[in-house]
Amino acid sequence: MVKVSNFPTHTIRKGQQLYRVLTAEYDQNGNRFYDALEPNPYTYVTFDEKSDVKARFEDNTLVSGRFAPFRSSKAEPEAVPALYFAESAIGAYYEIILRPLGNKAKRAIELADVENKVLARVVLDKNLKLADIRRPYLKGGEKPFWEYSAEDLYESSNLKVIKETRSLSKYVHDNYPELDGLIWDSVQAQGPVTCMILFGLRRAGRIEEEIEVLSDISTWRPYLLEGVRHGEIVVAPDLVNILEL
Repeated sequence: MVKVSNFPTHTIRKGQQLYRVLTAEYDQNGNRFYDALEPNPYTYVTFDEKSDVKARFEDNTLVSGRFAPFRSSKAEPEAVPALYFAESAIGAYYEIILRPLGNKAKRAIELADVENKVLARVVLDKNLKLADIRRPYLKGGEKPFWEYSAEDLYESSNLKVIKETRSLSKYVHDNYPELDGLIWDSVQAQGPVTCMILFGLRRAGRIEEEIEVLSDISTWRPYLLEGVRHGEIVVAPDLVNILEL
């Protein structure tokens, strides 16, 4: 991909509330391994020898994130640190909890998927400038710019499109250090729900609130039921009782 300087960008202003769902993991002293302002811990993944975007867990299964992990030619062999945020609480839930495993695939959401997870509301201290890869700017959109179509990036399972999606992440990261990451509309949601990935280490800001996902059922339960009605999600028995379905 040839480097260009006029591609679409979007700015998130400092002080805007952003949301993230993450696992609350603790060490033996009761301290969190990472919080909502720190990147996902990718230290446990390795990359295929000839690929900067195909990563595997220790058991050799592929990592399924759409835009990360990837490694930079400047940072081999480790994955580039990455944080996912959404502009709404339900956007964060869609990206982590309310998601099918693949295109039109049914997924059984289990109690383990929501246990030990928290929803964080954060505010960052600096503006974010993001490469805009929302649908209007893709091939076939209202203002087409990128060489990818929505089908190329979004309308297949993560594992089927990681070559395209992570290569795009890597391209932006490696060539445009002035950009903080990418912004797109959630693949999971029915309608526009904005999500973003930020490249780099811990962000300066504050965590305004954290709530356990199991204490916030009233927020995400209606959207879970919508996924069930559309045939995209099924609920495992161990979670049915808690949700009183």
